[in-house]
Amino acid sequence: MAVSFLSRGFLFCLALLIGSECVARSFFARRFQGRFEYGYDPNAGFQETAEGYVNLTRAGGRRFFPQRFRKEPTPGTYRILVVGDSVPRGPSFKESYACKTAEMLSAMGLPAEGINMCLGGNGVRRNRIVLERALKYRPSLVILHLNDSNEFEDEREWQRAVSNSSWKPENWLRKSSIVAGIHEAKTEQLYWKWIPMAIRSKEMINDADAELQSHADARQESEWKNRVESVFRDSVEATKALGIPVLIISQCTIAPASEKPRFLSDHGLDAYARTLTGPGVFHLSMKETLSALDYTPLFADSSHLRPEGHQILSRAIANLLTERKIIDPKNP
Repeated sequence: MAVSFLSRGFLFCLALLIGSECVARSFFARRFQGRFEYGYDPNAGFQETAEGYVNLTRAGGRRFFPQRFRKEPTPGTYRILVVGDSVPRGPSFKESYACKTAEMLSAMGLPAEGINMCLGGNGVRRNRIVLERALKYRPSLVILHLNDSNEFEDEREWQRAVSNSSWKPENWLRKSSIVAGIHEAKTEQLYWKWIPMAIRSKEMINDADAELQSHADARQESEWKNRVESVFRDSVEATKALGIPVLIISQCTIAPASEKPRFLSDHGLDAYARTLTGPGVFHLSMKETLSALDYTPLFADSSHLRPEGHQILSRAIANLLTERKIIDPKNP
């Protein structure tokens, strides 16, 4: 009888798991899209409609600011597409330089739209995947935000994606979205505080400590630097090959408040970006743009800009586009 009871219990649990999985995949498919590819799924967050629109959504594996635009650009509209990390993503879509630049160009007489495809924590590999999909939508200009501070996150998420895709026996249960979600809830500390300290101390992984150790490793830093330069160059070349102008915006950071005077550093990104410029490829340095200003209030932290900072970058972008004759608002 005990065996029969256990069998019924096992079958009930199995049926419950299968039922939950069916519900999740049927009604929450978008939420789970790319959830366990960690940004390496080329389709996560992109929803093309039968009416010819593209919706950017907060899918599990890629959380865009929600946006909607035509798959085929409206004739006469200058389409700006920005790819990068949390810095160009901005505090909100409306306050990001993708949106502000489009507004400025429209006010100058050139109808424009800004599409913000930036994602927090993305390094060059995941940005490259976003760009490949983005180029399908025929932008008039691609802005690639150059930063080298997220390679630890790119590598960590790549390892998670590889591990999750494995069909080793210990991963079989995790092929269920429900089981995988529960596992990730623990990993991502959603219910971490309720787990006994004895278990936490054994399984805890401190990403901050691991990142510091990685950045202290000269060999690892050199490897990441080479990867940034190689993959970013590929992104520029892929865009150029389609005849689409590229604007590179190189990141800078501000020294901590303890430094007197506070200063801006481009970490060598300006010099690298200049090696990529040429026909169809232009460069705007955040450091050069902000250094002549009272830049301290423009930063929310060491790297992220407040809305006022995005406004200043937008103006610099619009000026560069007109001065370099990339656009002519008088003859849209």
